[in-house]
Amino acid sequence: MNQITVGQLIRHLRTKKNLSMVELAFQLEISQPSVSRIENGTIEITLSQFEKVCCIFDLTPAQFFNLLNQQVDTQLDDYIGEKKDLTTELHVLIDQLSSEQKKGLYVFLQPYKK
Repeated sequence: MNQITVGQLIRHLRTKKNLSMVELAFQLEISQPSVSRIENGTIEITLSQFEKVCCIFDLTPAQFFNLLNQQVDTQLDDYIGEKKDLTTELHVLIDQLSSEQKKGLYVFLQPYKK
């Protein structure tokens, strides 16, 4: 499956707005190679960069993540068809997270506890 990442969504938004990497880098106050690495998923975007991205593309963080989820949902149906054991896949993904990412995921999932 082609996973949709934050970086891929940023690339999509950037090209939709006809911004070059250099122009986006200038607005984010980072280098063009850093924008490239974010879009390619080589490095993660910082919180301050994320806030600037939302401002540049006139999105709230919730709107950004809704766009991300819409793209993921589109591919998730295909992915679930390929992978019958979603629980195992989730375990693999969680195992790859850092401790801080696991804490964030835990906090994110709390409202879904029954």
